[in-house]
Amino acid sequence: MEKIKGIIHDIANKLTISKSVNRKLENLLGKDHKEVKRLKKSLEDSILLLDDLRKSSSDEKKNLPLENIQTLKETEYLKVQSLMSLYDIEIEYRNEIDNDIWINLNSYSSDRILSNCIDNAKHAGAKKIVIEYLLKGNHIQLKIKDNGIGMSQDVLEKVGFGYSSQTGDNHGIGTQVIRNMVQEVGGSVQWHSIEDLGTCCNIKFNIVKDEQQIDMRKETLVKRINLISTPNLIEEKKILVVSHSPTELGIWENFLSNIGAQVATTEYAEVAMNHMYKYKPDCLLFNKSLKDMSAKAWLKIIMSDPSLIGIPKVLYVEEDENLDFLKNIPFDELVNFTQFNEKNIYMKLKTLFQNQELQKLKNTGDQIAREGEHFSVSNSQKKVL
Repeated sequence: MEKIKGIIHDIANKLTISKSVNRKLENLLGKDHKEVKRLKKSLEDSILLLDDLRKSSSDEKKNLPLENIQTLKETEYLKVQSLMSLYDIEIEYRNEIDNDIWINLNSYSSDRILSNCIDNAKHAGAKKIVIEYLLKGNHIQLKIKDNGIGMSQDVLEKVGFGYSSQTGDNHGIGTQVIRNMVQEVGGSVQWHSIEDLGTCCNIKFNIVKDEQQIDMRKETLVKRINLISTPNLIEEKKILVVSHSPTELGIWENFLSNIGAQVATTEYAEVAMNHMYKYKPDCLLFNKSLKDMSAKAWLKIIMSDPSLIGIPKVLYVEEDENLDFLKNIPFDELVNFTQFNEKNIYMKLKTLFQNQELQKLKNTGDQIAREGEHFSVSNSQKKVL
């Protein structure tokens, strides 16, 4: 539902552009021109429909990342230092917010947003980037400004929608990732740019003031510490998480890495297959939908390779999701993502890995037994000779 709010925001932006074009047409053709009047009426109707959509949008709660801005400040500062070295570019990081403010963001999402913006700025020839957090009433504003070559108005209107341009196919995919991630947590993003002067990415995150949500998050963090203080079968295990949602990937990465697992994430089946062969994960954790195909189709490819069949597979679903599709998907464990009970998830993973170790021992025992039988047969044959 949060993403729907973001899409509504995008539609509103596009309607604003369309209204501007309509005004220009009025100046060129006259207000009474048949097609101009038709376009104007269509825009007015679209605005009314958008208002209806806003009103009917539910405030249904969803599992979203939640982090203290002070924690993000610490992790982002370190991240910026590494990005500055990686891209060989000057980055000024400003975050003067001293209050304990909670927003729907985590280090995974933050990393991807900053990395994409900095990568775009580098390709635009920027020499300097300014990253600034500001407290603005009921939201936190994140501004990422660069002094690159900027964009024309035509290109600017396509930013955030995975456009292609003269620089090659898929140019602009990074801005689409940013838009999707921000919208999934109920935020908004806009780009402003002036040719030859630079570009500014302006992101707004809502401040979470629900004390119950914040207390639950704090309690979760304490419980997580208790989890990892016990004998940990998950530590150093390689877990591959695959989902169409970068926000959900971030939630999983944050949880799994904090309990000691080595985590790889991707939204695409093709990348996931590369990870399968390169990193040889101990476990697959996935949603029914990927960016480029369904989980069913992806798992069919995996199940066709004998070397991958035995990897434990964990499917996660939303609480209100229609589960009819489950009969078509091979999995070893099912997780409720909406509730995201960390202890329950931890125990399920622990049991999977315990069973995996037992199976390895059994296979080793069977192999030793077979070798013993072969040795006995060989000795018997020698005695006969």
